Amino acid sequence: MNRPTKSFLVAILAITPVLLSACSSDERMTMTMEERLQASLPEPPPILSVPVLTLFTNQPGFGARCRIERQTGARPLEGELVHRGSQFLFAAEAQEKHARGREMTFTWNVENNSGHTLNDALPGYAPLVPRAQLVTVQTTGKAPANDRIDGHPCTQEQLTVTLSDGTASQISVWRATDLRGFPLRIRADSGNPRFLIDLTEVRFQEPSSTLFDIPGDFTKYESPKAMFDELFRRESLARRDTKPAPAFDEEGFQKTGVMRQY
Repeated sequence: MNRPTKSFLVAILAITPVLLSACSSDERMTMTMEERLQASLPEPPPILSVPVLTLFTNQPGFGARCRIERQTGARPLEGELVHRGSQFLFAAEAQEKHARGREMTFTWNVENNSGHTLNDALPGYAPLVPRAQLVTVQTTGKAPANDRIDGHPCTQEQLTVTLSDGTASQISVWRATDLRGFPLRIRADSGNPRFLIDLTEVRFQEPSSTLFDIPGDFTKYESPKAMFDELFRRESLARRDTKPAPAFDEEGFQKTGVMRQY
């Protein structure tokens, strides 16, 4: 693709608020085995699930801050969501300082039923598998505009979203009446795990189409898991290379002839 060679997230920073803080590799702690098992298969966050994206497909281009709370005990996931036409992008922020460099960016094209996972530290990307498609959206109830979210008056609506694989999701959505009915809060009322999504700092500004391109210097991986495993392998090698060599006890060797290191 014809675009300058530069990091993927730098391109995002050019049109959105600051997403990520720069951090050199030696500032990061290494990943524990528990962390690796929890994140060994990077999956798109709930904000990019088909039932949720259905709420935004008729919205104009926008950018917004996104916070996702999940009923799994995990820390809330935060990042930036941008939308243009049928394309969506979510750039996750590191949940902890030592996790910087592992955060993923996800893209999804509703029209083409395709998307990618990207990591700026590798740099690399991997395709996401196609998903079941939208069949129907039914409204099951509305509430009056008596809620305020992020300072905006909102109406609440309950929806049932049915997909081509037969699954049905019940979700509640709070739409801002002063933002063209924009969904500011989305709650999963069925499925596992449940989640709650809040969008703030909404900006109705269409991002550049090049933001959704894959940078030419990114390496393609077979799957998101393969990409994440490579990231873990590099961290393990870096930890091994930076481990200080044990000191040689020369005095003890001269006395005993036994080579000892401390």
